[in-house]
Amino acid sequence: MTRRIRLTLASILAVAALGTVAPTANAFVYWASPATNSIGRANNDGTNPQPNFITGLRAPQSIAVNSNFLYWTSPDTHRIGRANLDGSSVNQNFITLASNRAPWGVAVNSSNIFWTNSVRSGQGLVGRANLGGTDVRNIFVGGAVDYRARGIAVDGSWVYFSNWTGYGPAGNQTIGRASLSTGVGGTSSSINRRWRVRGTLSGYEFLSDGIAINGNNFYWTNRLALCGSALGRGTLTGSAVQLNRSHLFLSSTAGLPLQRTIGGGGSGCPNGQVSSTSVGLATDSTHLYWSVRVGVTDQNNGRGFISRANLNGSNPNQGFSPISINRDISGLAIDDLSPVGSLRPNAFDFGDQLFADGPTAAKEFTLSSTGNAPLTIKTNGIRLTGEDADQFQITGGGDCQAGVTSLTNGQSCTVTVTFDPTSDGDKKANLQVTTNAGTKTSNLEGVGTSSDFWLHPFGHDFGNRLISTGASDPARFTLASTGSGVLNIQSGGIDLAGDNPGQFRITGGTCKSATSVASGDTCTVKVAFKPSRAGSASARLEVETSSGLAEVDLDGTGTVDPIVRVNPVVRASGRRARFLTVRIGCGTLDACTLRLTISRPQGRNPLLRRTVRVGGASNSGPKAPRLNLSGSAALRRALRRGGRLRLVVVNDAAATRAETVVRLRR
Repeated sequence: MTRRIRLTLASILAVAALGTVAPTANAFVYWASPATNSIGRANNDGTNPQPNFITGLRAPQSIAVNSNFLYWTSPDTHRIGRANLDGSSVNQNFITLASNRAPWGVAVNSSNIFWTNSVRSGQGLVGRANLGGTDVRNIFVGGAVDYRARGIAVDGSWVYFSNWTGYGPAGNQTIGRASLSTGVGGTSSSINRRWRVRGTLSGYEFLSDGIAINGNNFYWTNRLALCGSALGRGTLTGSAVQLNRSHLFLSSTAGLPLQRTIGGGGSGCPNGQVSSTSVGLATDSTHLYWSVRVGVTDQNNGRGFISRANLNGSNPNQGFSPISINRDISGLAIDDLSPVGSLRPNAFDFGDQLFADGPTAAKEFTLSSTGNAPLTIKTNGIRLTGEDADQFQITGGGDCQAGVTSLTNGQSCTVTVTFDPTSDGDKKANLQVTTNAGTKTSNLEGVGTSSDFWLHPFGHDFGNRLISTGASDPARFTLASTGSGVLNIQSGGIDLAGDNPGQFRITGGTCKSATSVASGDTCTVKVAFKPSRAGSASARLEVETSSGLAEVDLDGTGTVDPIVRVNPVVRASGRRARFLTVRIGCGTLDACTLRLTISRPQGRNPLLRRTVRVGGASNSGPKAPRLNLSGSAALRRALRRGGRLRLVVVNDAAATRAETVVRLRR
């Protein structure tokens, strides 16, 4: 996607606009001439030049324009001026700054005016004020003492500025930027004074008086002390680059001869070239415009001119404007009244998504207006297109509304999209937002995937296990490779985790760490329960694969043996022997529920059955309390007669049993 950002700028600035809409007939190109103290104007096709559009100024250096006003800087008088677009209501004292600040470049957006301070004094790199000239912040972006800011441009999120520390190879030529939302109070990520580092060419500096932002590109002019002139271009999102000759976008060596008339070049220059300097820079929706200052000895008698080329650098026209301009031409700005917009990001990859998991998290795309005319979204203007459009979804999380939304300069709205694949494979589509400035497109990508593996069964409960009996028989779990490719088990990828992994053991199986399972094949993992303490235990079997983590839940309960202790008091109390006194305990546990049965050693029918709760809330005494047992006539008769009785105590919860035979004494 190509981003269209309308940024107008002066000698130091070009505020750009990108798109498919041609410049309107009532759009103008403006220039500043410090030597003649004037601002000139011509139609943006180069016709109807008016060199004395505004006169009587004080050395205007740079220009910016919006839908209502012209703004210019006068560094010699420490002021910023303003006038109506028709040249009326000239106010040379619109903003007055201190004597230690020299405003050089100027840029505007929908709410603020920005300027650079070219004084190397630590007084700040960029200042800011409201469009009405109020709330003046002399140091919106601070800087070191050795920085001297020149060019400036703004887009929807950032202010960009060039830095200059002197001529020659020792000069620290950079382009910096700062977030509009944080300014000087921001972090290192929101202020980067060396966002792009500039190089040198044959000992000559690459000083930029003009910067422009357009789409995903930024452009700059080069004040070269060489024959010919040059413009540079780089990307906003690419890695930092050295801005040297290898990055020249247009130059006398790239099909752009800068001769004005036939005959020899300037002093010491080859035939057909002049000693010139690229200064002001501006863009509209279709073209780059730049001003060129030439030496006094060239065949044009030291007069500069305005050049133009398509945004891609084609069709350069060095003599685009047939205007007789003094060689001190400086700032340049374009008044493009067409709507301009951008959609960012211009591409997004949602990555891999299991179609069984449903849609991804929503991604936000921002539509921004950067032109001087309102940007409107047409009816049915927000849609998904392409061969896999049905694999993506526009959600209700954004605030852009087709047929409703209208954005002025600097405003934006959002569209949110999710990736919701229904099948395997690469998916591609386009998010398209159709506006009165053309269709803005963001390319969408994603990969639908099915599960590449499963581990079965999904869980296992080993039940109760006596500590004294060691490990249980192993449970077997099967890992299956169900994808189209090889499933790799990571090194150290078979392990136990969770709350009590030490109570379980991996005892074998065919799955091995750092091995592969071919598509359609399986392997196994065996796990046993080996409790080392009483009570419940839980863990997870985890197998880490190249397609993700497979896991199953493990549970078991450790028990103590013996859990029941029978210590009868060999005595039947009372003359009529009505009850029997015994002690029953839970071993090492604090409480238990027991089933007690009393019978004759060879008897078939029990004399007494009783469920007894030992310990806990029902019995807070010792772990083997004394119990007096009676209740049935048969037991009472047995007690009176004496002899032997068999006592059996069972703990069903722990699957344990204790038995004793006692002889009664009267």
